Amino acid sequence: VLQKYAVLVQGCWVASSGLRSGGDRVKYKVRDQLLCKFALSRTVSREEILKLGGAHGQDMEVVRSVLGDIAIHNQRKGVYEFKEQPGAAFVEAHPEVAQAQAQKWEEAGKDL
Repeated sequence: VLQKYAVLVQGCWVASSGLRSGGDRVKYKVRDQLLCKFALSRTVSREEILKLGGAHGQDMEVVRSVLGDIAIHNQRKGVYEFKEQPGAAFVEAHPEVAQAQAQKWEEAGKDL
């Protein structure tokens, strides 16, 4: 049931983009793209964020809004870090769920 409403990012359950976008298709797409990036890496560079903002005419305000919910800007390193600490305990306790979610993100990454 949880996988219907949330996605696993860095071992932490995060509300799905469908729940958090309020029906806004641009916000939905931006959020999914960012969650995918954070699922695959703990940090995302500022350059990647700027590319995302420029891709497909995305509004940087939408990107900033979504980032504020899920990431912290580390100005010293020039990256955005996923806001939550990695949930290693969940991944260790439920490797099959973690692996299934990781495969979904890898597939989504090809499409985004």
